[in-house]
Amino acid sequence: MGADEARDHRKAYMIRYHYGLSRRERDRMMASQRGRCPICTHELEPDGKGKRSAATDHNHATLAIREILCRSCNTGLGMFNEDPAALRAAANYIERHAAKSEK
Repeated sequence: MGADEARDHRKAYMIRYHYGLSRRERDRMMASQRGRCPICTHELEPDGKGKRSAATDHNHATLAIREILCRSCNTGLGMFNEDPAALRAAANYIERHAAKSEK
């Protein structure tokens, strides 16, 4: 077994162990999302290591799986503690400053 194959096997095991999601179920979820992140709409890298690699998003309180996001969007949600008010405030902040720079 090569290094990449071992990494993929470990990743599939961890997803199954933590979320109860098989590789086949995860692939089906990605297909239903047309291989794109539902937040930023970038194409997901199913087995990539980069910022667009697929990440299984879940509710941290219940462990319920939501969707497959890109690593960047999944990390962003976590950095805001999945708090909708904080995310809205961040969006308002960006929009307010974008409007200032357009003047």
